[in-house]
Amino acid sequence: MSSLKKVEQKIISTSTDPEGRTVHLTESTWGHIRKEHPDVKRAGGIAKIASTVTKPNIIQQNERDAIIYIEQTRMDLYFNVITKPDESPGIRYVTTAHFSPKLLKGETIWLQSK
Repeated sequence: MSSLKKVEQKIISTSTDPEGRTVHLTESTWGHIRKEHPDVKRAGGIAKIASTVTKPNIIQQNERDAIIYIEQTRMDLYFNVITKPDESPGIRYVTTAHFSPKLLKGETIWLQSK
């Protein structure tokens, strides 16, 4: 039986969400976002991701245990930061970030108070 080694990744940004979870963005994930979703870089990049985690309009959780931090940027556009859990409780890692014309599927677990 082979064992898989966890590859250490360089964390380039750390944010805390409104419920106290720590969210890390790694260098390799940022590379993926820059390549696959260049509009994120143009919209503020790492700072945009951090601010959406820190001050989202909505937080959702989907059936795969992803937590999605959402900022409604216009009436018809949402900025989504998708995260996965770490082995340590209260720590999550960004897996991607992108814009979408509608809310992604998931249960609302936190809503910004007006």
